[in-house]
Amino acid sequence: MKTQSNFVIIGAGPKALAVVAKSYVLNHLFALPMPTFHVIEKKEVGANWTGGNGFTNGNLRLGTSPQKDIGFPYNSKIFGNQNDARINREMRAFSWDMYLINNGKYAEWIDRGRPSPTHFEWAQYLKYGFSILKDYVHIHTGYLKEIFYNEKIVRIDFDNNGVVKTLGADYLMLTGPGESNFKKPIESTRIFDINSYWKSKIDFSQNEKILIVGGGENSATIVLDINQKFGNRNLDFNIVTPSGMIITRGESYFENRVYTDANNGHWDYLTRDEKISFIKHTDLGVYSVEAMNDLSRSANLNIIKGLVKGASELNGKVIVTFQDGIKASNSYDRVILANGFQKVGLLSSKLNIHSKKELECIIGKIVDKNLENKIGRDLSIKGIRKKIFLPMISGISQGPGFSNLSSLGTLSDRVLYSLISVKNKELYNVSN
Repeated sequence: MKTQSNFVIIGAGPKALAVVAKSYVLNHLFALPMPTFHVIEKKEVGANWTGGNGFTNGNLRLGTSPQKDIGFPYNSKIFGNQNDARINREMRAFSWDMYLINNGKYAEWIDRGRPSPTHFEWAQYLKYGFSILKDYVHIHTGYLKEIFYNEKIVRIDFDNNGVVKTLGADYLMLTGPGESNFKKPIESTRIFDINSYWKSKIDFSQNEKILIVGGGENSATIVLDINQKFGNRNLDFNIVTPSGMIITRGESYFENRVYTDANNGHWDYLTRDEKISFIKHTDLGVYSVEAMNDLSRSANLNIIKGLVKGASELNGKVIVTFQDGIKASNSYDRVILANGFQKVGLLSSKLNIHSKKELECIIGKIVDKNLENKIGRDLSIKGIRKKIFLPMISGISQGPGFSNLSSLGTLSDRVLYSLISVKNKELYNVSN
């Protein structure tokens, strides 16, 4: 039995799959009333992973273990009794292992040493999960156009092949990386942001000098992509970071377990600066061990210390100006601005102007730094009546695993727990 309320999710990726699958299991096991789920996706399920829609070429390797799948860590604490074990067992139907078993690939994967899958293969896993749920969730193909918000209603307009369609939402969740921190000049053919790089089909010439701004995983994946395609063209890679270093991600047990459960890192007791430092060392502004090893073996890398002030095209070159005085300026054949995303950029840019003003009167400016401190336990913005869930910005307040792929099972628990009525919580002895 389901209510007539609508839960709209922007993006058909792992976070959406985790929430919809857990809702399906709760409804199936306990007949818990759940909203009707609608997912709006620009291209296809797992679009950001396939290699055809930006953000990756599809051939790069997943940075986390695939067994940190949409049910991980299989430790639901919704009902506080033996029913939790039933939830965890049912969620195994959506696991990475079960995907491989159902496709006859499990033994081979084990025998090969459990390698990280390519991004394309991860997208196939997401498609597998959504295929199980095809009669439970409505997937709409289209581009998000506008979000109308007030304390009584949320309305979502999206463009489906030139036709604007509308969904009313009692709950709204945005997923995905957000929007690039920097936008490429519209007319430039030599300056790229993250989105435009992956959508372009650049053909690098012999001996090109390339500057990549940023020392995080976005930078790493772009260098790896270029090197895979044009490694024989003697390209000169230059990476600029504020520290003048690229650092390998911390991946020890003691770091990984904080992503699985933030309580293992005493997260609530850390200062904001301590939280930021931990996340930078383990997730943002670092290269994975695998990426670092690949680049160390094959790419001609030069690391530059500095902050980029600006970039402009002149006579077939890109002139880059630095802020720190170490280099006043330098010229390159291509410049790629790969230093991250505005995680709430999509919400900010798509809110109707009047809705944005109304929302900002309640919560302040809709920017990452402000909202990262206003995310509640259920991963929604605190202080507003209609829930807007922003898991990608929840790392500082709730734990680092919620903003990436490290704790998708707990993410779904947090989101859905807030939707279960008081009556049903009492009925099933919820102690969470």
